[in-house]
Amino acid sequence: MKVTVIIPFNKDRGYLKHAIDSVKNQTYKNIELILCKSKEGVSKNINNGFDYATGDIVGYFAEDDLLCPKTIEHVVNGIGDYDFIHGKAIRFSKESNTIYKPLLKYPTVKDLINHNFIHGGTCWYKSHVIKENRFDETLWTAEEYEYHLRLLSKGYEIGFIDEVIFKYRLHESQKSIGNKDNKYQAKRNEVKQLIKNRYVVKNY
Repeated sequence: MKVTVIIPFNKDRGYLKHAIDSVKNQTYKNIELILCKSKEGVSKNINNGFDYATGDIVGYFAEDDLLCPKTIEHVVNGIGDYDFIHGKAIRFSKESNTIYKPLLKYPTVKDLINHNFIHGGTCWYKSHVIKENRFDETLWTAEEYEYHLRLLSKGYEIGFIDEVIFKYRLHESQKSIGNKDNKYQAKRNEVKQLIKNRYVVKNY
C-alpha cells in the first residue's frame, strides 16, 4: 500500500529539514513525499498536494511539525475499513512535552460542534476521500476543523489509532494554539463559530 505525505508551507521557518527527515526515517517505506510551497494559503497548498497525490492513503502536516518513526506503519495497519482516522499526538515546546489523547475516539458532527476532539495533524485519509472533498480555500484558520465536520456530515466513517502518531510543535509564530495573542485567538474563535453555524443549521 502506497502512502502520500504532503508538507504544505509558505516559507521555511527553520524546521523544514526536520519535517522531511521525519518522513524519510519512517519504518514503513512505500511513501510518496510532496512538498507544496505557496503563499496562497494552507487550504490551497493542501489542495494542490491532493491534486498530485497518488497514494492509497494520504496525510499532510505543517513544516514545523514532525511524524513519529512508526506513524505510517500504524496508519497502514490501523485504517482498516474506515474512510479517515485520527490518533494521539505529542504537543512539544522548549518548556513542555505533553500527550494529547482525545476524549472521544469516534466523534459525530454534534460532538465536534460542541468540542473539536480531533487533532488535525493526526488525520489520514483514504484516496477516495481527498478526491471527493477539497479544503475550503476561503478560510484562513480552522480549515481542518471545517473539513472534518463536512466529512462526518456526509457520512464518512472515522476511525481511531490508539498510538502517538504526530508531534505538534508549539511556538508563537504559528497560526493556531501556540499563538497566545488574545486578539488573534478571538478572531480565530469567530471563524470557528461561523463554521459551527454551518453545520448546526445543516444537521440540527
